[in-house]
Amino acid sequence: MGHDTAGRPAPLIDQVHRVMQLWKMSDVTKVDDYVDSRGLRKNALFLHLLQALIELSRRDEQRDETVILENLSNHLQARGVAPTRAVALPGFGDGDENEEGIESKDD
Repeated sequence: MGHDTAGRPAPLIDQVHRVMQLWKMSDVTKVDDYVDSRGLRKNALFLHLLQALIELSRRDEQRDETVILENLSNHLQARGVAPTRAVALPGFGDGDENEEGIESKDD
């Protein structure tokens, strides 16, 4: 589970399950190696999936799963996953303000 097959990457949900297995085995080095080798630390979809699974496990009162997912999420955030600033979307403030935060006017 969580391994690539026939040159195709494993489905993201399988990668989450693999990281959970490694975490449950208390092997933080293997967790970090797996996450880093697949670029999951910077993969926004992976991080959103992890958060969604946390919410589902809470809703379904799956305490053991919730604890693993929350600890894993906290570990990833401690290692630099949390964004340092908001991402600007084109057309929604990107370039509309100067350094002082004053809107620029195009003449």
